[in-house]
Amino acid sequence: MDQFFAPTATWALDIWEQELGLTSLAGKPIEQRRSLIISKLRGIGTITTELIKTVSEAYDGGTVEVTEQPEIYQISVEFFDTTGVPQNLLDLKGALEEIKPAHLAIRFIFKYLLIRDIHETMTINELQSTPLHKFAGGGY
Repeated sequence: MDQFFAPTATWALDIWEQELGLTSLAGKPIEQRRSLIISKLRGIGTITTELIKTVSEAYDGGTVEVTEQPEIYQISVEFFDTTGVPQNLLDLKGALEEIKPAHLAIRFIFKYLLIRDIHETMTINELQSTPLHKFAGGGY
């Protein structure tokens, strides 16, 4: 029964990807493959900011806020629960490009660790074990 539902599927992920017209993602972690499938399923229908929010949250696993800026033909997606760039941002970009109107640009806003966030709150060991991409200017 697990294979009939994307959030619990394992060996049937190939079938889900094929049915949805997705390129096989066999080399990616199962959770990322599931996120892509769930996002694709949620992305069917009329495009709204709520749909973009739902798809983005399916990829990220955290809270996002979507803001329309029609005067500059742009939609902003801001990540609140993820520090740094989400792991599968490229997959999210691809999914949003498929469902959004062609004339709209999508801007992503990320949250990074700043000095004020770590000063006197993190130990040296915690700092050393934190990936560099979580810090402002730490790369993408």
